[in-house]
Amino acid sequence: MQGPEYSLYYWFFQFYGKLPAPLFQYPLKKPRFSFLLNNLPFAKKQITVWNQRALKVIGWPPYTTDAGIGLTCVGYCDSIRVGGTADSSWLAKDELNNALKEMVNEINLLAQECSWNTI
Repeated sequence: MQGPEYSLYYWFFQFYGKLPAPLFQYPLKKPRFSFLLNNLPFAKKQITVWNQRALKVIGWPPYTTDAGIGLTCVGYCDSIRVGGTADSSWLAKDELNNALKEMVNEINLLAQECSWNTI
């Protein structure tokens, strides 16, 4: 990560998280990010909800900001699901879908490479 957003993230977590709640909530009222990425590690084993097995788990970026692009990676059991949202002024729907497919391809290649190195 480069540019001013790196500093913003760094100071947000290093400084604002230690403030009393009223001061901590002030910058959250109207923050602006051009890109938002959520990594949501979830259960490593299959879970049940009301005695029904959850086959898939999804997530989405919380759009509380004026972010242009939001990506979410959700890990569940032995899989990762990737989803995204984008402002149409940043990316068209087909461009976002293509970017997500390429991201999944890269994750699959990385998984293959890691499995080869452990043999």
